[in-house]
Amino acid sequence: MKLENILDRSIFRISGGESQRVAVARAIISKPKILLMDEPFSMQDERSRMSLISNLLKLVEAYDISY
Repeated sequence: MKLENILDRSIFRISGGESQRVAVARAIISKPKILLMDEPFSMQDERSRMSLISNLLKLVEAYDISY
């Protein structure tokens, strides 16, 4: 989810887009049976959005999560 660059930052120093990526990662790490999301990448620029969607689809497949 491309979170490496924010690991050492305070929660109060991350952007809205970074916060959204953390929320998605938290949802996936719990290995849910189904994943419902409402605009999870709305605060991402186009390049980041496409990369994150690709990564998300790989994780969903790896963890056998319905969406």
